[in-house]
Amino acid sequence: DTVYYAAAENVANKILAKKAKNLDEKIDFANKIIFQKAINNSKKAVLTKFYNETLFDFKMKKKTNAEFLSLTLLANTMMNTDEFLTK
Repeated sequence: DTVYYAAAENVANKILAKKAKNLDEKIDFANKIIFQKAINNSKKAVLTKFYNETLFDFKMKKKTNAEFLSLTLLANTMMNTDEFLTK
């Protein structure tokens, strides 16, 4: 859905603007934007793996905006969970 993707791009831009020091902080911040609460460690581990895999893939494809694209997919994935959709 284009609306969710546009919202995910907005979240990715906010994460990049915050200039978090590491991926943990980026995921924490994304979760606070989307769910307004802290994230649990098991969910963070899954999202960390997902982000790292997408980032690797985009870098292999020589995408210059790999981090932005990976953060957008991360946010989009978070917004496509039952937790978000039933919130």
